[in-house]
Amino acid sequence: MDTDDHKSSFSDWIRSPQTMIALSAVVLSVCGLFISMYEASLIREQQRASVWPNVEIQPSIRNDTLKIFVVNSGIGPARIMKTSVMLEGEVKDNWGDVMSDFTFQRNETSDYQSLIQGSVLPPNSGQQMIFRIASNESDPQSNLAIQMGRSILQEDLNISICYCSVYDECWTTQLSYLIKRNRGEQVPSREERRVTRCSALEQSGI
Repeated sequence: MDTDDHKSSFSDWIRSPQTMIALSAVVLSVCGLFISMYEASLIREQQRASVWPNVEIQPSIRNDTLKIFVVNSGIGPARIMKTSVMLEGEVKDNWGDVMSDFTFQRNETSDYQSLIQGSVLPPNSGQQMIFRIASNESDPQSNLAIQMGRSILQEDLNISICYCSVYDECWTTQLSYLIKRNRGEQVPSREERRVTRCSALEQSGI
């Protein structure tokens, strides 16, 4: 059979109604597969978005009392994976380690500490206090609440938290973000704060 016969046979085959129906069915099946995959991707994204947590660290600074709260203002639970407290860029082991860097009289203060690491914050949980220091010292230079509050406002004292959703999507947040926002400064977006895992954050016992 010569080349012309081959071309003629193929042309007849491709133009036949049965072939056109079969090819159309294949094209429709492939298109349906891609549409199904796209719809499944959208559904997964919607499911993730429906349980996004949003953890914020909020200080309350007064002359005699400093309080630090965490709040989950998102629409899904937040699993607190790692926490870190830093003073002048150095990660501290715990709140006692932080306070030892300030000048104060222990009998002039009272403090409260709550472990946040490993806990789960429900959505719209409201403020949960993780630290409080109160001082009745009249001298600002030895009033621990004033000293630590000033360090927070100067961003020398900072807290970082890495938290994850129920789908193991993780983000970081810092106490300094609220300070920056109050000054009108830009802070990293939610997408910029996304991390693949929390292991990179150095850990404190808070």
